[in-house]
Amino acid sequence: MQGQLQLYRVKFEFESMTAQKRQATELIKIVANNIKQYRLKKNLSQERLEDETGLTIARYESGNHDMTLTTICILSQHLDLEPYELLK
Repeated sequence: MQGQLQLYRVKFEFESMTAQKRQATELIKIVANNIKQYRLKKNLSQERLEDETGLTIARYESGNHDMTLTTICILSQHLDLEPYELLK
């Protein structure tokens, strides 16, 4: 329950990248860190997870790139997680 409350407390700092695109930079950094932590917990290298998912893992772990819900679902599936676990 506390984890869910923390998720709701995440402050979304929106930075204007262009007039049409915005990013929730704080949440992106949280997800990036979670991807790395769960990957390491499963003893997977970035290269192995890339081979399994077809995604460029270093790109997402850097915290500098936004990701789609599809990307979050693919990663969570290969890390044996529910998608919300990458968001908390």
